[in-house]
Amino acid sequence: MNKKILITGASRGIGKATAIFFAKKGYDLVLVSRTESDLKAVALECNSLGVKVDYVLADLSEVDKVKELVIHLQNRFPTIDTLVLNAGISTSVTFEDNSMENIKRELDINYLTPATIIKEYIPVLKKANGGNIICISSFSAIVPFPGNSSYAATKAALYSLCTSLKIELDP
Repeated sequence: MNKKILITGASRGIGKATAIFFAKKGYDLVLVSRTESDLKAVALECNSLGVKVDYVLADLSEVDKVKELVIHLQNRFPTIDTLVLNAGISTSVTFEDNSMENIKRELDINYLTPATIIKEYIPVLKKANGGNIICISSFSAIVPFPGNSSYAATKAALYSLCTSLKIELDP
């Protein structure tokens, strides 16, 4: 049986490239994104590479619904071996000019959603005797630049979480 990888934000950019990369390596995929037409196109492209591809439409900005999504994913695909948590957004606005609504949206999508998914999948990965959690972050998590302060803060939080989890989960 092929290893199965879950990829969020899989319909464009890094998520799409990651899906194609793993499909070329022979991994089965579960793709998650909110734009059906783009997601379906990526799924078809990966499927043409000879792997099994499923996709699930989800708006990951609704953190209160992410736990429900994870339960749905775990019931439908009980053998996920690797999480690639890629979904993210940037408002590209200075902190002073940004709204708290935009800042919260970045925090939800860039940090709270991946944190929720990880929290729900840790027992599953442990039960399967291991697995991988890959979080796509940004260089701005370490070296922020003007016009992206809230984005940088969310990516720094994600980086810190992953670094801490490496220590906690390593054994």
